[in-house]
Amino acid sequence: MGSHIAAQTNWWAPLFPTTTGCTLALFPTYFDYSVANNSTDWNFKELRRQFKVDCTAGKYPLLPTASRVLPRAKALPISLFGDLMCFSGAQLHASVPNSTDRPRLSFESRTANGVDVAAKRGAPNVDGCTRYTTYQLFRHLTTQEKLGTLT
Repeated sequence: MGSHIAAQTNWWAPLFPTTTGCTLALFPTYFDYSVANNSTDWNFKELRRQFKVDCTAGKYPLLPTASRVLPRAKALPISLFGDLMCFSGAQLHASVPNSTDRPRLSFESRTANGVDVAAKRGAPNVDGCTRYTTYQLFRHLTTQEKLGTLT
């Protein structure tokens, strides 16, 4: 969970029908268990710094990642089309490597409810240890006021 906001909701909608060879997968087995990852070392400020220097951000990871490849048998590939899936940003998820001849195109967004953030509601954070909470990524829909500042 790169934002470090337990109340973050991810919204995902593929533009074409998905298959198990070209989709997003959830890992429900790990929702309540820690998975070794690089979140302790991952730094949002460093990612921003690298984007300012080089818009491709070099080889710095866009988000924290698992330290090892997780067993495919534990993945739940999501097959849908014409639907919108929502899940917590704290729930372990990943792109399935595309083994098809079609690109995977999707619409993705993330939201966070300010009341839920203030009340510390959200999915359990079982293994996210990022240094900063990136509230400034979220804005109020009508006022455009930022949810907060980088802490």
